[in-house]
Amino acid sequence: MKHIKPLTLAALALLATPLARAWNYTDGDLLLVFRESGASDVEFDLGSVNTYLGHTNGYTTTVTGWNPTLVTSAFASSTNINAFGSLTGVSVALLATTPVTNAVPTAWLSGAEPNTTAYTVGAQAWSSRFHNIISAVGTRPVFYNIQSATNANATATNSYVISAGSLASYDYTVTGGNQQDVIQLGGNANFTVETTIPADLDFWAISPSSSSPKPADQLIGRFVLSANGVLTFIAGPRPASVQTFTHSGNVSTLQFTTTLGNTYTLAHTNKLTAAVATWPVDTTTITGDGNVDTITHTNAGSAEFYEVIAH
Repeated sequence: MKHIKPLTLAALALLATPLARAWNYTDGDLLLVFRESGASDVEFDLGSVNTYLGHTNGYTTTVTGWNPTLVTSAFASSTNINAFGSLTGVSVALLATTPVTNAVPTAWLSGAEPNTTAYTVGAQAWSSRFHNIISAVGTRPVFYNIQSATNANATATNSYVISAGSLASYDYTVTGGNQQDVIQLGGNANFTVETTIPADLDFWAISPSSSSPKPADQLIGRFVLSANGVLTFIAGPRPASVQTFTHSGNVSTLQFTTTLGNTYTLAHTNKLTAAVATWPVDTTTITGDGNVDTITHTNAGSAEFYEVIAH
């Protein structure tokens, strides 16, 4: 019995402690945002975006630091959420930015396919279109004193649930309050930055540049989110998907899907006993433009097998 009183006092002291701030956002953090028109936003600070940069193509990792249960709880009354806690139907986006003063100022945005136009904006436009907006998404919840997520399953140090219409909400922040073109970062991106779950989003790095036709944006990889809440990052371009194949004389023609800025070559062989990595590669290189592109190969007359390689 002598231990009951100290434990009770400790519990009371814990209950009286103010909620911790939901996060200490800084430029360079990756934000994971769940939203639906008319509903509260659920936002997570996943830490430094550097975690997902500089990897070899095909590198894959499961993204941690967020809680699917908080998302399903927040959208439980939504008509787009089924009764079994699936995330299906909720929109998701990821975004980050360096400071404006960074040696190579860069914004990172998720993007739904296809993206066929590269950015060539100058530094001032980049700052207003990307840095200022993304940084505001991270700083406004603290500025407007939004309380951290209180759901028992939430990670209280890096998450917010922000009511629809709040000045700190994602929708309000990216549109300046007019609620227009939310899906394109308030009209500041030339592609859709979000999609509904289950999601498969490209992840783009965008830097100010005027060196056209060289694209200022670069594909970093993809984020894939399943309906049951598994978020995966995959570095590098999407695998090319062959749409058509024709053969006339000794010339083979393949049409395949591409991603803007990535390069594609054609590996070929007349034997399937060796790994694709050992196949000869045609000297022709195609630069993707986000559309279905064409590559041809002239063979010596014998039947050959092909693989389009994305770089």
